[in-house]
Amino acid sequence: MNKRGQIAIFIIIGVVIFLAILSIFFIRNYVVEERITQVARPIAQELPSELEPIRVFTENCLKSVAEQALIRLGQHGGYLYPDFWDNLNFDEENPTDSDGLTFPGSELKIPYWWYNKISNDNS
Repeated sequence: MNKRGQIAIFIIIGVVIFLAILSIFFIRNYVVEERITQVARPIAQELPSELEPIRVFTENCLKSVAEQALIRLGQHGGYLYPDFWDNLNFDEENPTDSDGLTFPGSELKIPYWWYNKISNDNS
């Protein structure tokens, strides 16, 4: 078999493997979504129609609060409220000796040196 044929076979095998993995992920996500809707559908069907606005409001409120919490988690390095931790030290004068970094002019604090704490003293 010549080299061109081998390269073509390897490319075809790679594409087939890629498509197989891609289809497995799509099928798995579809099955999970189906299971979720099967569980949620009976609960939603039990509600009277006059309570539908309350259900919609509650779902929207929960979604909004969850999105805000995830954004805040991302902004603060995995901590929702780093100000409420008594043992976190934020020093704007010497940020590498503190437990995190504060940005001047904002309330944004990121405690990313919490696990990698080394003193700046040369002794």
